Amino acid sequence: MTNQPNVFVAVSVADCTPVLIYDPATQAVAAVHAGWKGTMNRIVAKTLLQMTRHFGTRPTDCLAYIGACISECAFEVDADVADHFDGRFKRFDEERNKFLVDLKQANLAQLLDSGVPEKQIEVSPYCTVAQNDTFFSYRKEGKRSGRMLAVIGTMGGAQAF
Repeated sequence: MTNQPNVFVAVSVADCTPVLIYDPATQAVAAVHAGWKGTMNRIVAKTLLQMTRHFGTRPTDCLAYIGACISECAFEVDADVADHFDGRFKRFDEERNKFLVDLKQANLAQLLDSGVPEKQIEVSPYCTVAQNDTFFSYRKEGKRSGRMLAVIGTMGGAQAF
């Protein structure tokens, strides 16, 4: 995170959830890597707290973008992972005998619970697994998968997503 103009921050992902946050009032920005562990540990909410602490950010002023990542229908996990998530963000698929976790909704809830208004949040409709012809997917391609870069910053006070 930063509030310096012409300094861009980024996260690299290939199924994990990139969350970009922009505070137009203070010109602060953050790029958050929210995989299942980060989401479980409330990394988005913690980032907003740090933005408030360091830059005077008010979540009600922020704009946020939840980027393309593995979708709920593709994120199959066992109970050891699913048990860390609230029931709103997981379901058991009897046919697959796996839990399905919705990282986008879990991170959206953190933004909303932190005070970012829903109308100021955009959620990508894309799934890195289902649209693997467009996006890299670690789960589908394995360790040799490429990575995507989510970047945010400001240029002389102008918003840049």
